[in-house]
Amino acid sequence: MSEICITNDTKQLTDKPAVLHLICSLHCGGTETQMVKLVNLLAEKKELTLHVGLMRMEGSLLKHLDMQNLANVQEFPVRSFFRPYFFIAILRAALYLRSHRIQIIHTHDFYSNVFGIISAFIARTPLIIASKRETFGVRTKWQDIVERLAFRLSNIIVANSIAVRDMLIACGLAQSRINVIYNSVDLKNFNATALPQATLCKALGIAQNSDIRFVTLVANMRNEVKNHSMFLEVAAILVPKFDNVHFVIVGEGPLRANYEDTTLRLGLSSRVHFIGFRTDIEALLRDSHIGVLTSDAEGFANVILEYMSAGLPVVATDVGGASEAIIAGKTGFVVKPNDSIAMADYISYLLSNPDKARAMGTRAKERVIKHFSADRLITEVLSLYRSLLITKTRRPSLWRVYNNESASEL
Repeated sequence: MSEICITNDTKQLTDKPAVLHLICSLHCGGTETQMVKLVNLLAEKKELTLHVGLMRMEGSLLKHLDMQNLANVQEFPVRSFFRPYFFIAILRAALYLRSHRIQIIHTHDFYSNVFGIISAFIARTPLIIASKRETFGVRTKWQDIVERLAFRLSNIIVANSIAVRDMLIACGLAQSRINVIYNSVDLKNFNATALPQATLCKALGIAQNSDIRFVTLVANMRNEVKNHSMFLEVAAILVPKFDNVHFVIVGEGPLRANYEDTTLRLGLSSRVHFIGFRTDIEALLRDSHIGVLTSDAEGFANVILEYMSAGLPVVATDVGGASEAIIAGKTGFVVKPNDSIAMADYISYLLSNPDKARAMGTRAKERVIKHFSADRLITEVLSLYRSLLITKTRRPSLWRVYNNESASEL
């Protein structure tokens, strides 16, 4: 285990509950972004002694952690669950939890759920909070089974949408142990003004033109679940109908070359633009006109909230919590996964009715302000922590989990 930052003397902070937030790594992604945001918001409150743990000390989001207000950032190096070293890492993590008197461990993704929950159970950490941020279709069958078994050793599972909660209930986990806390977005990043389309036109290398309309998809190209192919199918339908529409894909990943080949084959290279990973997402979205999600599976897509925060109407596949964020016909539209024709029809409607599209975007931003703010997130998380610390919600014994006798409680 290697420590990269110790900014406070934990002995001086024993009056504050010690909480460890654990995640696999901090490469740029939705779960990672939400975790960093939550930790930094908690750090601002100064009500907790905060520790951060990573199974791999890597990722561009590391530099965004509020190091000055964290007790420690710790690596628990794990490269595989199928090597003997995994069990040594489990024991070392359990020792860390015991020696730092961690009262709450809060895990954030599949790998940290399994690793962290087992470590905390061995260490007898009083409170274990797991997270489920995706619906089925992302993990393998065996990964889902292992994660659900780990969940039975936790106090609470935080789901980021009602859709995820209902999925867990259908798998035999009790609603009483599932807490829905939606993702949030930092609205101040979207309030700045920009010259019309200046950022996007420059990024695409095209002349600035007020008649241009940009339809934007923000999604990494690491997994086919994001279904960029659907976006390209929609573009192929709409390009012949609209001379002034450009389709923009923001994101990076190993599948990019395949999608670029498809774009070339469809004759869309002049109208579909791959601009890679960007750090100026807010400016790009302010210059866009419609935000799109084409995923086959999600828990609650952060990018939907980002589109809405930028004042864009959203057209999204009805996966995970998409329909919980989007009010169909008011702030955007939802379609069935892979229904390219329906998505093209809705985008065509928005392009043909710019006043109605702008009105939808305005209502979308108002909805984010009311329901998905950072203030709401921190209030709900701290409320959960306080209630658990007061009630010391009991976890089932390993024997009862093994015999499935506690299913009604889980």
